[in-house]
Amino acid sequence: MAIVWQAAAVAGALAAGTDRDRDVAEYRDELRGHTRVLGALRQTRIQQTQIFYRVDVKVDSLTTSRHGDP
Repeated sequence: MAIVWQAAAVAGALAAGTDRDRDVAEYRDELRGHTRVLGALRQTRIQQTQIFYRVDVKVDSLTTSRHGDP
């Protein structure tokens, strides 16, 4: 009977390890997803900065030309 209990204990330990491995895999998948989202947000921010810079240059050129008019 002791062998049965030992086998059950080993099976339980293996199952617990499998659950932990699955939890780690799920955590890594979620972390990868978050990393992709942050990368996309970064790219959007870069694009928006470039657009705002171009608009700022256009506004500056308009205000400069207006100040030069009599």
